Amino acid sequence: MSDLFLLAEGGHAVTIEYPVFSSEEVVIGMMSVAFMPDHLIGQHSEPAVSRTDYSVMVAQPAGLILYDADPEEIGKETFNESMYADFPELLEFAKEFSGKWSGNATYSFYDEGFEKVVQKEACWTTVGIHNAEWRLILMHPFL
Repeated sequence: MSDLFLLAEGGHAVTIEYPVFSSEEVVIGMMSVAFMPDHLIGQHSEPAVSRTDYSVMVAQPAGLILYDADPEEIGKETFNESMYADFPELLEFAKEFSGKWSGNATYSFYDEGFEKVVQKEACWTTVGIHNAEWRLILMHPFL
């Protein structure tokens, strides 16, 4: 599975590729499918957390955001994004989820829509396929 990349048509996608072999076990081609993680994840996560104060984010271990309830976050690189630099707790949280299969943490960041800063609690686990890992993160305001 590839990393997230920007599509010429707009949006972000990943590809899954697999070799095709002949009956003599010689590689004769490649199958590839591209999909937009935010569409795949959003269609399942949004109904699951609707009418709650929870939100979902999915990121690669290196911090690249594959899905977020706020579309402006998709495709951002947590460790290289100037918007995140003013939030050291957020960067510590990202280091935590980058290095651990699962866990929980609290941090401060904007609420959805970037209107005000709120304290959030998050827990995460890892899902993976074809040597690619995604951190599935569930967050809610910390009261």
